[in-house]
Amino acid sequence: MFLVSSFLQTVILLFLFLPIILVWLFALADLFMRRNLRAGTKVLWLLAIVLIPLLGPLAYLLLRTTTPSAEWRG
Repeated sequence: MFLVSSFLQTVILLFLFLPIILVWLFALADLFMRRNLRAGTKVLWLLAIVLIPLLGPLAYLLLRTTTPSAEWRG
């Protein structure tokens, strides 16, 4: 019985929480690497990403500009 419970916990961890954490980290990394955002805008996005666990990172990733700028092309 304990083995099944441990297996289910591992599956939940890998397939539910890990992708959420990766999206959160990607949103934070992308926010800090952007140079075309003003400081006030970055602070507001940072608060949204950190304080609203799932909706904040998803909103940032969906609403950000996707056109490549000179900073991303190298």
